Amino acid sequence: MTYNHENYIEKTLQGFMSQQTNFRFKVIVHDDASKDNTAEIIRKYTEKYPDVILPIFQSENKYSKHIPLFDNYIKPELEGRYIAVCEGDDYWCYPSKLQMQYDYMEAHPECALCVHNTKKINSDEKETGELFNKNNKDTDYFTEDVILAGGGGLFHTSSFFLRKESRLAMPDAFKIKGVGDYPLSIWLSIVGKHVHYIGRVMSAYRVNTPFSWSVKIHSSKEKILSSLDNIIDGIKQMDQYTEFKYHKPFCKRMDFLEYNKIVVNRRWSRIVLNPKYWGLFLFSMIKKLCKIFGYQTD
Repeated sequence: MTYNHENYIEKTLQGFMSQQTNFRFKVIVHDDASKDNTAEIIRKYTEKYPDVILPIFQSENKYSKHIPLFDNYIKPELEGRYIAVCEGDDYWCYPSKLQMQYDYMEAHPECALCVHNTKKINSDEKETGELFNKNNKDTDYFTEDVILAGGGGLFHTSSFFLRKESRLAMPDAFKIKGVGDYPLSIWLSIVGKHVHYIGRVMSAYRVNTPFSWSVKIHSSKEKILSSLDNIIDGIKQMDQYTEFKYHKPFCKRMDFLEYNKIVVNRRWSRIVLNPKYWGLFLFSMIKKLCKIFGYQTD
C-alpha cells in the first residue's frame, strides 16, 4: 500500500527485489492516487521486473472514501500460499527475510504468522537506535502476549509473513475501523496456536512520515480519541467472539486504552480516584524519567 511516498517507495521496491529465494513471488503494489511521483517510480520498476511486480493504480483516492483496499483490490490478486506485508514507506533490509520465514512456515504447518524484529529510522534515513523488540532470540508468542502488547508492541507489520487461507478466513469480529495489524495478529495467533518471532532485524519502519497512518491519527485530539474508541469497541467484539477465553488480557488492554483516553482529555482526577490506573500512571512516569536520563524500558 502506498500514497505520496516518492521519497521512500524506491527503497521499498529495492528491498523486495533484493530477496534471495528458491521460490517465486509476486509483488502487488497498490498506489492510492498519489499526487507526487510515486506512480512513475512504480511504473519504472514494473517495466524492469514485469514478471514480478503487479501495479494497481487508482485514479481517485479510495482510502478517503472508506473503501476497503485489501478486500476490493488486493485479495483478488492473491495467488500464493503465503502473504508478506510491507507499506510503501517501510522496507525490508535483509535479503534472506522471505526465505527464512518461508522455511519456518513450511516446517511448522500449525503456525499461521511468522514475524521478526524491525528497526526504527527517521524519514531522512537516520537510525533512531530503537528496535520494536529487545529480544534477539527466536521466540514463540501466544495470544495473551499479542493482546497485551497491542499493535506494534512486539513486532511491526513490515515483518508479517502469514498463511493466505488464515487471512482470508478472518471473521468480521476481528475487523477494527482504521486498525489492521493488531486484530489480524490476534486472529492469527489463535488459529495458528502461536506467533513465531525471529530475533533478527530484517525490516525498517520509518517514524512519523508524512501521510502515514500514525501521523493522520495523531493529527488531532478528536482523531486520537476516535481511534482509541474504535480499538476498545473492536476488543469487545473479539472478546465476545472468542467466548471470553481471553477475557483477562482483553480487559487489561482496555484498561490501558481507557487510561490513554483520560490522559488525552487531561482528566487527572479520574486517575487519582481509580486505583486500577495507579500502576499505569507510575509506569508512564518511570518511562519518561528513563527517557530523560537516557535509559531504555520495555
